[in-house]
Amino acid sequence: MNNEISETFINPEYGGSELSIMYEFYEQGTLCDVTIFAGEERFYTHRLVLAISCKYFRDQIIENPDIIDFEIAVDDETFQKILKFFYKGNIQLDLDSVQRLILAAELLELNVLFDVCCKFLAKHLSADNISDIQTFAETNSLNYLIDEVNKYDEQEISDEISGEENCLQLELEDIVNRLQTSKENISSTDSFEEVVQWISDDSERKQHLPSLLKLMDMTSMSFSVYKSIKITNEIVSPPKTHKIMVVGGKHDPIASYVDVYDPDTESWLETKVMNLKRTDFGVVQLQNYIIVIGGKRARKALNEVVGVHLDTMEASALLPMETNRKHLCVSSILDQDRVIR
Repeated sequence: MNNEISETFINPEYGGSELSIMYEFYEQGTLCDVTIFAGEERFYTHRLVLAISCKYFRDQIIENPDIIDFEIAVDDETFQKILKFFYKGNIQLDLDSVQRLILAAELLELNVLFDVCCKFLAKHLSADNISDIQTFAETNSLNYLIDEVNKYDEQEISDEISGEENCLQLELEDIVNRLQTSKENISSTDSFEEVVQWISDDSERKQHLPSLLKLMDMTSMSFSVYKSIKITNEIVSPPKTHKIMVVGGKHDPIASYVDVYDPDTESWLETKVMNLKRTDFGVVQLQNYIIVIGGKRARKALNEVVGVHLDTMEASALLPMETNRKHLCVSSILDQDRVIR
């Protein structure tokens, strides 16, 4: 979160100059008669200040007037701020610590501080922190914050719909200007979708699509965008995609498993097995082969290099390395004129 955002809350119920004098005593360790254990620290303070400022402590002191020690489930940094709030009547709120303050205020029954902290957090909801605050609110059953998060989401949806409607009214020059000036603030996928919405609203605009596409970084766009927007079928061909191969990793020293993910179908293909007795090997794909390099067998590092055909999973020994290796990284430098035979 942005720790530069902060506000000072002044307690309207603050006791005034008498408590301010008590803060001087607190700093000097004068007349302190109770110890509070919070986090990794202990705080020597005044039971009278605790009783005046906090219902949680007041109830315990009234029930047991001789109590001299308290142990609370609040971290020391947060309690330091709260204790100073008792004495001085003000507290600094910031996005980095306000969630801890909310939980501490709820535990200590500091209702005024609790409400102020929740409102501070709701006031500074943004696209960057909405997910984190929603999780925090739902985990701790903070109904006010949950409602504020829902209101924020509804407003964002409303603004997005309004923005889409406004986009449809733009002229070609306006769209070009938006693409040229917003590259740093708008992703290629968002720009692409905006252009497609604009073109879809008027069939005559389709002729402008090729020139608009040149203003966008098509290489950074997700493949799903191409698949989901039919208007581009005659003009834009989906990029060539590569399957993702996962080799090894299962605890089986006799066989190594090969799993392949296909982005086109968004599915995992049938698992294949390489019957190679080794672990901790390096692997690289060259054309239709998996090249398995080194590894270990029976605790001994290997220099073996094996080519495994992706279709048949048949293994063929290749020229071994000059040194035995395990736990290795492998990379390929492709020569388009070379073909594995």
